[in-house]
Amino acid sequence: MKIIVLRIVCLLVGILPLQLALSQSKILKSEIALQNDNDVYLLTSQDRYYTNGININYRLGLKSDISKVKNRVLDIELGQKMYNGVNLYNNRSSQWDRPFAAYLYLSGELNQYYRQEQVLSLKVEFGQVGPLAKGKEVQKIIHQVFNIYEVSGWEGQIPNAFGVDLGLKYQRLFYRSSGRSFEISGVGSGTLGMNHVNANIGLPIRWGRLRSFYHSAFTKGHVQSTETDRELFFYYIPSLYYHGYNSTIQGGIGHDKTFRDQYTIEKFMPSHKVGFMLASGRSTLGLSYVFQSREAKEMLYGTHQYGSLFYGLRF
Repeated sequence: MKIIVLRIVCLLVGILPLQLALSQSKILKSEIALQNDNDVYLLTSQDRYYTNGININYRLGLKSDISKVKNRVLDIELGQKMYNGVNLYNNRSSQWDRPFAAYLYLSGELNQYYRQEQVLSLKVEFGQVGPLAKGKEVQKIIHQVFNIYEVSGWEGQIPNAFGVDLGLKYQRLFYRSSGRSFEISGVGSGTLGMNHVNANIGLPIRWGRLRSFYHSAFTKGHVQSTETDRELFFYYIPSLYYHGYNSTIQGGIGHDKTFRDQYTIEKFMPSHKVGFMLASGRSTLGLSYVFQSREAKEMLYGTHQYGSLFYGLRF
C-alpha cells in the first residue's frame, strides 16, 4: 500500500513540469480539483476514525466590482467521507468506540476577496448520512483494489438521515513581510444545520513565495487570477474547534436517539495542520497532514491524524 501511495505522489509531481512550461495567454476562469484524505498517507498501518474522504470541485471565477471586491469565486463540491470505529471486544455496552458512518454531500460556496486582504465565504451544503451514502460499498471496492483486509462493522452504521447546513467563514491578514515571504492571518468559521453544528478559530502561518489572498491557491483566489509568478509555500494552522452536533457520531437530528445516548462528542477539539502548496501555470498541487484530538469521549485513542493529497487544473 505504501508503494502505491508513493507512485500516486510521484505521478502528480511528474505532471507539474509539463504545466510549468505553459504560459498563460489569457485569464483562466475555471478549475477542476480533486482531493483525497486518507490515513494511509501517513505511511503507517493506521486505519481508523476518519479513514477516507474524496471530493471533486468545480471552481468558477465570477465578475465583480473591482473597486470593492478584487475577486469572486464560486466553488461547487461533491464529496464523500467515511468513518470507522475501533473494536472494543470485551466492552459489553458497545462493540465500537465510534460508530461506522458515511457522509455524502453536495455544497456550493461563494468566496469574495476584498482589497484589505480579507476573504468572506458563504456556503450551503446538502448532506446524506447513513447507508444511502454508500460508505460500505465504496470502502469494500477500495480494499479489494489495493488487496487489503475486509472491514467489518458497517452492519451497525449510522442510519439514513438527510440534512442541510449553512456555513460562514472569514479570513483576514494580520502581517506579511515586505518581501512577501512570511505572513500571519486569522480565520474563523461556523456551521449551523441538520448535520453539523460547529465553529472554529485558527491562526494560519505561511512562509515561502506568497501571493495576495485574492491571487493565492491557499484561499482559492488563484482562480481567474492575473498573477503568473509561481507560488510555493509551506504552512501551519493551529486551530480550536467547538462541536455542538455531529451527525456522523450522533445520527441525524430528529431521528433515532440511540447513537446520541451511546456516544458523547467532545465539545472542544484542538487541531494542527501542516502542509505545502505549489501553484504554477495551470496546475496546483498540495500535500498536508492533520493532527487532532478525538471527536468523541468513547474513542479508545486520544488523537487522530491523516494526510491529504490535492491536485487542481485551471482552464
